[in-house]
Amino acid sequence: PVASASLNVDNLRYLAFNAGNLTGTLSTSGKQIGVNALTLTLPTNDNSSTGSAPGKLSIQNATYNLTTRQVNGNASWTDIPLDSIRSAYLQSKMKQSSSLSALNSFLKDSSTTLSGGLSGSLQLSGLITNPTASILVSGKNLVVGGVQIDQINASASGDKHHIVMPASGVQGPALRLLSPLGIVLANSADLTTHGAVSGNFGLYNLNVGAIARALPISFSPTIEKQIKNLNGQGDLTCSVSGNLKSPVVEASAQLSNLQVGGQKIDQIVLSRAVIEQPKATVDLITISRSYTRQYGSRGTFSGNMHGSFGFQWHAPYLSRTAPLELSANIPSQKIITKDNVSIDIAAVAYFKIIDATKSVLAIENVYSAVNQISQT
Repeated sequence: PVASASLNVDNLRYLAFNAGNLTGTLSTSGKQIGVNALTLTLPTNDNSSTGSAPGKLSIQNATYNLTTRQVNGNASWTDIPLDSIRSAYLQSKMKQSSSLSALNSFLKDSSTTLSGGLSGSLQLSGLITNPTASILVSGKNLVVGGVQIDQINASASGDKHHIVMPASGVQGPALRLLSPLGIVLANSADLTTHGAVSGNFGLYNLNVGAIARALPISFSPTIEKQIKNLNGQGDLTCSVSGNLKSPVVEASAQLSNLQVGGQKIDQIVLSRAVIEQPKATVDLITISRSYTRQYGSRGTFSGNMHGSFGFQWHAPYLSRTAPLELSANIPSQKIITKDNVSIDIAAVAYFKIIDATKSVLAIENVYSAVNQISQT
């Protein structure tokens, strides 16, 4: 059978979120379902750009085969307001996740400013269980929690096992972000789920203090106290290798006009640092500081340092103390009773992760380990 239908829905709502108006045309032909065109137009009052057209999300030429489970299609979005994305997120079940409590608190806080909109496109193809995707995202004049982002462009392609940036066929860097706090350029990135990671990026003309305070790293209390009082400008280049569980970062930097704890430092040059949890090793730091001699002439003091210090990675906006209560289905086991009766026993194991660090670093697959030990 071949069929087609038109769709027109006004004031579409997802729980308490007003999603706007939905229009489109659908079709079926045998085992294939098609979305010829589907457009969601957000309400004008949710749009963050005064006087501009309302945000739109469109799906074009999308198909799904019920037999082969193949999916193909294109999607695009224009000027989707960040505040609308927040509203939709807060209506979803993700806000109930204890591991995202820090992000939830950030988004729920009415004083958290989110303005501006995102545009982009998505191409999807392959099996529905593991499709290949290519995505492009851009935005201008964004404000996120008081941080202004003048422009952002990013692209990526891959599937649920492997992600590459920039997307195949896209010219330019993987990520380009312009902000009064500095410029971020990520030239390339290659990430395999539960496996290898590589890439390189740079931060230029950055506000050293603001960036350092935003890094997803926990230092010792003494170092963190100094970071809070850090100011200055500088450039930083990094390369990343290793794997997701234990990435290795090699960095070099040149910082100028620093204020550290009330002391002025003209320049710091970091030749090379290797950062691998739980320790960062610094090969050579050259520190230059000007001073005034007794009779008014100027001089410069330079000194070299090297050494190491401890730290701990932590993902931004993820709670580091949220309990994880999980369950694992135990495969059916055949046993023989004392009176020689064969029976099958199935079970479900409920467990809680107490030490999240060990569950990631000391065990290759915690779910498999629980499953195996439950069968013994």
